[in-house]
Amino acid sequence: MVAPNFFGNRTLDILSKAEREGYGVLAQVCYDAGMAIAFVQAAERCRSPAILMLFPITLAYGKGPFLRFCLDLAHQASVPIAVHLDHATDPEHIELAFSLAEQGIAFDSIMVDASHAETDEENINLARPYIGRAYKLGIPVEVELGRLEGGEAGLRMISDAKLTDPEKAEVYMEGTGASILAPSIGNLHGTYLNPPNFRQHILVKLYKAFKGRIPLCLHGTDGLPDEIFVQCIRNGVSKINMNSWARDPYAKTLREHLSTKSFPEAQEAATEAFASVTRSTLCHLTKYRSSRLHPFTQSAMSNVVLITGAAGWLGGLLARALKEDAMTPNLQLILADVVEPTAPADVDTVAIKIDLTDELQVEALFNTRLGFPDTVYCLHGIMSRGSEDDFDFGLKVNVGSVRLLLDTIRQKQHPSGRLIKFVFTSSLAVYGGPLPDLITSSTIATPESAYGLGKLTSELFINEYTRRGFIDGRILRLPTIVVRPGPPSLATSAFISAIIREPLQGLEATCPIGDSLDSSALDLPLWLASSQVTIANLVHAKHIPAELFPPHTRVVCLPGFTATVRDEILALGKVSGKGALALIKFKDDPVNRRVVSSWPSKFDNTYALNLGFNVDKGGMEPIIWRFQREL
Repeated sequence: MVAPNFFGNRTLDILSKAEREGYGVLAQVCYDAGMAIAFVQAAERCRSPAILMLFPITLAYGKGPFLRFCLDLAHQASVPIAVHLDHATDPEHIELAFSLAEQGIAFDSIMVDASHAETDEENINLARPYIGRAYKLGIPVEVELGRLEGGEAGLRMISDAKLTDPEKAEVYMEGTGASILAPSIGNLHGTYLNPPNFRQHILVKLYKAFKGRIPLCLHGTDGLPDEIFVQCIRNGVSKINMNSWARDPYAKTLREHLSTKSFPEAQEAATEAFASVTRSTLCHLTKYRSSRLHPFTQSAMSNVVLITGAAGWLGGLLARALKEDAMTPNLQLILADVVEPTAPADVDTVAIKIDLTDELQVEALFNTRLGFPDTVYCLHGIMSRGSEDDFDFGLKVNVGSVRLLLDTIRQKQHPSGRLIKFVFTSSLAVYGGPLPDLITSSTIATPESAYGLGKLTSELFINEYTRRGFIDGRILRLPTIVVRPGPPSLATSAFISAIIREPLQGLEATCPIGDSLDSSALDLPLWLASSQVTIANLVHAKHIPAELFPPHTRVVCLPGFTATVRDEILALGKVSGKGALALIKFKDDPVNRRVVSSWPSKFDNTYALNLGFNVDKGGMEPIIWRFQREL
């Protein structure tokens, strides 16, 4: 039986492209909705194709509704994601998959696993009838030639492994009519108690026989070292199955957090643990091109990150987030600010008190004991009201010091020859004048403040230095962040956090917009994002492949949502009661109101979301609840 051509099938399209371009695709087992959501979000953030796998035991209890949920989740993602039924061995599970397909709820592919058969001939005879029926339903099938040792949650235990005989592979695939082959080359399900001994020569022969026709799938890959992935992908493997590598951190985190936190908080932490591992794995596999590691993904390499403005609350949160980021192994930090920043625990850090407008001091940042940074986060600056009040000093810091950093990088260059990633935090203040109702990536920036002028000028330098190949720039125009912790800043937007932060702590706050709760001025719309989402997006920015940006600009308006000043105050009342509202005092400030009113309040998030950035959901109330819990 010859496999038909499945034109437009998600699984086969994903694997065919991976084989042609020389990378692997993560196929991850998901046991529940939390895992499935985390996996899809991880794939979107990494801009990677992926395959979401269900075990038969999950299909048996979730049935049609859960499969429909997974299909909708995967198929509506911004990257190609397929849904696959793995290790369908028992007839009732295969029949259930077929029955759902007849109802219009069909897997993109399934594995009919008859590897428990005593002989290859018996394997063919068991699998072939199901494969024929699957093809009538438009579902390609994966099969296993040989037999893997071991077992996992949801799989039967196998104690006698049987290596694939490549000389029999052609006959076997013709006999079953299968579309994907999972060979046994010394891999096993579960934990490797001894160093893995993969027979790469088997893969070499299989790839030579099936290249361009039948994708190869590798089972039993949890926890393998980088060099094995490199060899296997070089030898034709495109589908990489994993299970416990992400499942176990999920279960461990959920168990530990349930003893001290509420169930939603524990579930959120467990989901993030699952997403963190899968993000790291996705990034690795899609970068194993030409059988070598992309420089970013080498787990043995250092990640030296320079953060300017590191003593501020944003820099401090970013440093801690990078420490927890699975995609930034071996982190080392250079933290710089006008006061000496605080280093996060358990990270090799150089903390420096510095004047970033001084050429010699800036040059010293690139000569510390940690060596040349791989990534620079340029967070420092004189805020909006400070820039407006002291025009010359604002430009000296917001333009001059950024230019000093750029020129130092240009003159020195990274010893490896790689371009330094330069992540710059810009602002909504670059916009002004008459604006369209919806800001898009092509909307012209015309600032109406000194702060906006400084930010836009530095943006232009970064775009030009990127175009000339001096740096790899990433320019992030941040929404107004709520709720900022700590004392108020000199930013014109500082009140947006203060009217939430101070009342939640029993303190008075001044609102410079309007003169009372009844003032129509409170209907001023704002473009907002939470600190949690903003920090996650800052971390993500350094992981985006350079080729995903258009050639003419590195500017990205980070995703946000629109809320009015009144929406903020009403949300505070819902969360904390009328007593909190009474702590807000009104003192209308025409200068403040003019500057904030010039900022846009509604953006098209499409471009940023397609790059894998996140956006808050649910408006102000979840943000205020979260901030209140963390006080």
